[in-house]
Amino acid sequence: MIFQYRPDSLDPDQDGARWIAYTDALDSFFLRGQQEGYFRIDITAELLTELFVSLIYGMVDAERRGRAASARSLAVLEQFFLKGAGQPRA
Repeated sequence: MIFQYRPDSLDPDQDGARWIAYTDALDSFFLRGQQEGYFRIDITAELLTELFVSLIYGMVDAERRGRAASARSLAVLEQFFLKGAGQPRA
């Protein structure tokens, strides 16, 4: 999915319908996580999907341009999404 990205690739009017199953699955994942208390509820499941997908696109782009090491990308993305950019508190 990531490597086929174009700015209009998620637009349903521009052949973006092929991605609807993926975004629906992520929406359901985040909603279920909210209902079970894993994710915050002040941000909608749909917005969590958009934020998560944006992080993935950004990481792939950074790897392509040599600004991120692919060996650590998955771990960094996971930690950033789940814990934020703040300094861990002791």
